[in-house]
Amino acid sequence: MVKDYAKAHPELDVLHVWLADDFNNFCECEVCQKELPSYHYVDILNQIDEALTIAQIPTKIMFLIYYELLYPSDQKRLLNEDRFILMYAPITRTYTASMKDVLKSYQSQNPVLPEFKINQTVFKPNVLDNLMFLKSWQTHFKGDSVLFDYHLMWDGFKELSHMGLSKVILEDTQVLKDFGLNGFISCHLQRTFFPTSIATHALSKGLFEHELSFDSFKDEYFEKVYGNDSKTVQVIFESLESKLVHQYIRSEINLKDPHLTIELNRLDNVLSSALSISVLNNYPILIDYFRFYQDWILILKNKNNGDSIESLKNRLDSFLKAYIDLEDKYSESIDGFYMVHIFKEFIEKVW
Repeated sequence: MVKDYAKAHPELDVLHVWLADDFNNFCECEVCQKELPSYHYVDILNQIDEALTIAQIPTKIMFLIYYELLYPSDQKRLLNEDRFILMYAPITRTYTASMKDVLKSYQSQNPVLPEFKINQTVFKPNVLDNLMFLKSWQTHFKGDSVLFDYHLMWDGFKELSHMGLSKVILEDTQVLKDFGLNGFISCHLQRTFFPTSIATHALSKGLFEHELSFDSFKDEYFEKVYGNDSKTVQVIFESLESKLVHQYIRSEINLKDPHLTIELNRLDNVLSSALSISVLNNYPILIDYFRFYQDWILILKNKNNGDSIESLKNRLDSFLKAYIDLEDKYSESIDGFYMVHIFKEFIEKVW
């Protein structure tokens, strides 16, 4: 099937062949449990390569390491590495820290992976722990590799200032080569510009300007977008950055963390002050955004203070409806469906 498709589409330079694009998705019969899922995957890939070679089809095959496939098999190797491109997809990683943060540790450590348990292995959010899977695969495969990552799929709704997230994106893209990665495929929403495009801009800048500091990057961004008002707007966004809240909405810390209460109060004060600044009247999208952000912070504060979901229900319903209304107003910037999905999932899972 892969050979026939590649032959029918000679215009394709690279064809993706993914296995089990999900978690808890492998057969658990006695035969299948004798080897790692990657063993069977590599066996399939080698058969594909053989068929393409016989047919003299030069198409490259991109293969996926993701969830259980992050564990490389010691028993089966890719025979023709020039045919393949490894695609590393660390979907369980955190975006509250960057790959640059752990580069020295990555370079100095030997990979030690957690015990493999089919369909129930626990993957930690720690960036270095995730990267150890890549390093382990790199001892088995020396060919071309790319990163497939999800910075702007979900976390644009979890790190609402987009400042910390943008720094992670910039730094991740700048150090790809240091991790043996030769490119980046970003799995992200098309409408992720509420209220700014700074995170997407960081993605494009970081891929081509490897020495650019985040401080220089953000100064340039705000100056180009907001002109004479740039310093005022930039200070507000810098004040709204909160790693703690980002970690909380990612379920990486719990509601009882005493620092979270302090942080929520601080953010509430920042937002109240921001909404009184006359310059923002020039930017209705920022006013709407800060009001939305403040509503969310107030809900978190009330929950932190012990309010039950039942007592918060009306506020939550109004909050989500208001966001959908904002999507009507700023349809090119907002993906309302995903935002509502993510916040409902967070409330159901954590609360």
